Amino acid sequence: MRSDGTLLTWGANGVGALGIGTVSGQSASPVQVTSLIGVSQVSMSNGYGLAIGRSAFAVVPDVRGDTTSQASQMLQAAGFVLGSVSTVIDYICNNIGTVIRQSPGVGATARIGSAVSVVIGRRPPQPCP
Repeated sequence: MRSDGTLLTWGANGVGALGIGTVSGQSASPVQVTSLIGVSQVSMSNGYGLAIGRSAFAVVPDVRGDTTSQASQMLQAAGFVLGSVSTVIDYICNNIGTVIRQSPGVGATARIGSAVSVVIGRRPPQPCP
């Protein structure tokens, strides 16, 4: 933890353990956890960590183009939950089965634990072009 309240992390990231917005890979060198703001305390124990901050907000990741399952995983890794899932007909057929829109939007700052709603493209009644 730096004196300015930023947090650095490194190691395995199998299920998003590093808190850097991805759910795989690893980092051998320290990288900043951009989803945490104003960290004031950190506690670590045998694979678990807790960061306490003056603010409980994080940056909403971009889940556009992801399936509902992928979006849910990405949101959880960033500290959010998947909210309402609605569908809209994708007449161009470019985004069937994937996230077209999300709210709050990409890069917005929202309270950790809050829901991010998504809109998924679905197949039109007529054949795709």
